[in-house]
Amino acid sequence: MAETVLSMARSMLGSAISAAAAAAGEEMSLLMGVQKEIWIFNSILASFQIRKQTTNDFN
Repeated sequence: MAETVLSMARSMLGSAISAAAAAAGEEMSLLMGVQKEIWIFNSILASFQIRKQTTNDFN
């Protein structure tokens, strides 16, 4: 009986760890996507700033 309970507990723990690992992997993927978007927006803003400075230099 104790062996059955222990086996069930191990199975449940393994499932919980697997689910947590999958969630952590998905979260990491999302964070990497956000980091890439931030880099893109910074690049765009820098481009706008250069254009603004260039326009101000000619006026």
